Amino acid sequence: MKTILIAAAAAAALLATPALAQAQDTTVYASAGLGIIDASPVKLGVATVRVGANFTPIFGVEAEGSFGVSGDKVLGVDVDMNSEFGAYVTLRHAIGEKGSLIGRVGYASAEIEASAGPISVTDDQSGMAFGLGVQGEIGSNSAIRLDWTRYNFDDDADALTVSFVHTFN
Repeated sequence: MKTILIAAAAAAALLATPALAQAQDTTVYASAGLGIIDASPVKLGVATVRVGANFTPIFGVEAEGSFGVSGDKVLGVDVDMNSEFGAYVTLRHAIGEKGSLIGRVGYASAEIEASAGPISVTDDQSGMAFGLGVQGEIGSNSAIRLDWTRYNFDDDADALTVSFVHTFN
């Protein structure tokens, strides 16, 4: 059920993107990046994509999807991230003319797979997520974003992500 809610929120954000871009004060963006999820002792590499809309200079929403690009091996068990999806409310604070501090809070769900020899187990975890980031413009419609997110799953995890952001004006 939780996965369905996250998928519905992400779909709504994606479908609303063209309409939101037409609103005078709304800025729509998409980003792609790489990150590391640390769920000690496991560290997983992920590719992350996001789409979001800032309804005011301060308030917005964001949908996120991450997919595993590198796994880890702990005590002879291979651990891989299949996917992670999340939906967030974002708050921004300008730092000078070309930067911003970003805070976000929302809900995320992840699917992790562990295997040893012929035995494989998949675990779905979900819960609240929150984070902080900084973003700096590198062009008129582009920016670099660095952020940290804490996932409050059964086993807490932290993600560090670096992304390229494109803004649609």
